[in-house]
Amino acid sequence: NNNSMVSRVLEHCLLFKTEENGEAFLAKVMEDGFIKLSSENLSNNEDNEDIDKEYPYVLVIGREDDFENIDEIVWYLMDVAKEFDGEYSGWGCHIVK
Repeated sequence: NNNSMVSRVLEHCLLFKTEENGEAFLAKVMEDGFIKLSSENLSNNEDNEDIDKEYPYVLVIGREDDFENIDEIVWYLMDVAKEFDGEYSGWGCHIVK
């Protein structure tokens, strides 16, 4: 199976208490080649039961990475997120169709 070496954009979702924290986090990881895919501030959305009231700012970032390195990447992002009072929420990858 030769596909294991294919790098594709892996998406990571992070949660922050404020947009400022999210932006500060983003500035730092952009130096490592991550790009912002989307963000949403859910604190304006009062009727949404699913939101984490403490971490209403959702940031999705992506980078082309080799899937085999996912653990390393996750630990790195968790560490950086902590510096900005954030929480790593998970990752997913868009399969390139």
